[in-house]
Amino acid sequence: MRTQITFAHTLVVISLVVFFGCGDDDPDVHPDGAADGIEIALKFKPVFGEKAAACGVLYEGFGPDGDQRAGLEELRLYIHDIQVADEAGNVLPATIVDEPPYQDAGVAYLHFANPSDGCLIGEGARDEIRIRVPEGTYRGVTFRLGVPEHLNHLDPSRAASPLNITPMSWGWMMGYLFFRAEFSVVSDDEHGHAPNFAVHIGSMGCDGTLVPEPDIHCDYPNRSTIELSDCDPESDVILIDLAALLGETDLRPEGEGHHGSAGCMSEIDPEGKGFAECIEPMTSLGIDYGAHRAQMDVFRVDG
Repeated sequence: MRTQITFAHTLVVISLVVFFGCGDDDPDVHPDGAADGIEIALKFKPVFGEKAAACGVLYEGFGPDGDQRAGLEELRLYIHDIQVADEAGNVLPATIVDEPPYQDAGVAYLHFANPSDGCLIGEGARDEIRIRVPEGTYRGVTFRLGVPEHLNHLDPSRAASPLNITPMSWGWMMGYLFFRAEFSVVSDDEHGHAPNFAVHIGSMGCDGTLVPEPDIHCDYPNRSTIELSDCDPESDVILIDLAALLGETDLRPEGEGHHGSAGCMSEIDPEGKGFAECIEPMTSLGIDYGAHRAQMDVFRVDG
C-alpha cells in the first residue's frame, strides 16, 4: 500500500511539473493562437483620384459626359485571407489579430463613415487592419474582399463582432455586404440633384437551407482577390480610389442601361450581360461581371 501511494504521488508531481512547465512560457505561442512574429498595421485611405475623400465635399467629372458630381456619404468593407510576399517572392499567410469589435475570427472590418466628419451614418472610423506576420521584409500584400463563405450566412443579430453590423447584411440567405459605399449626386443637366448612388457588393444567386445549419450555394460569390505586388505593409498606405470605382457610370437612376435601381446592388440580368450601373463598380473591384472581365483599379498603393 505504501508503495502504491508513493507511485501515485510521484505521478501527480510529474503531471503538475509538465502542466505548469509548458504553455505561458512558450515563446512561439500568443494568447490568440497565432504564430510568433511581428505585428503590423495595414493602413487604408479612401480617395477620389489624387484627392483625399471627405464627406460633405462634391467631386467633379463623373457620368458619361463628365457633368455629374459625387460626394462620399458612407464607406464600409470587410476583408479576409491576408497574405504577404517577402523579397524572395515567397507568399506567407498573415494572421488577422483578434481585436473586437473591428476584427475577429479572421475577418476585418473597415469603416470610413464618421458623422462627426459630415458623413451620413456610422459610429466612428477604422482605417487599419492589424496583422501578425513572421519577422522579415515584405514587398507585397494580397487580400480577399468580403466575408469567407463559411461565415457568410450567419444571423447578424447573434453573430460576434465584426459580423453583427446590421447595415452590412442582406439577411441570412444572401449573406453580408462585402463592400458598401453611398454617394450624394448632383448633375449639371436639367435634372439637378439626383437620388443617392449606392454600391453594395455581396454574393448573388444564393439558394439553399438555413436549418439546422446554413447550407447555401451562391451562383455569384463576388469575392475578389486584391494583389498589390509593390506594397510595403509596414509603411505604405493602401488607397481605395472611389473615382475608379464609379468611373464613367451614369449616377442617375434614369441613366441609359439602368434597370431602375439607384445604384449597383450586385444584381445581374437574366441574360447574364450585366446592368450598366454595375459594370464599372464590379469590374473595378476585381470581380467578373456578366460578359465584362475584372479590371481591378480601386485598390492601389499610395505613391
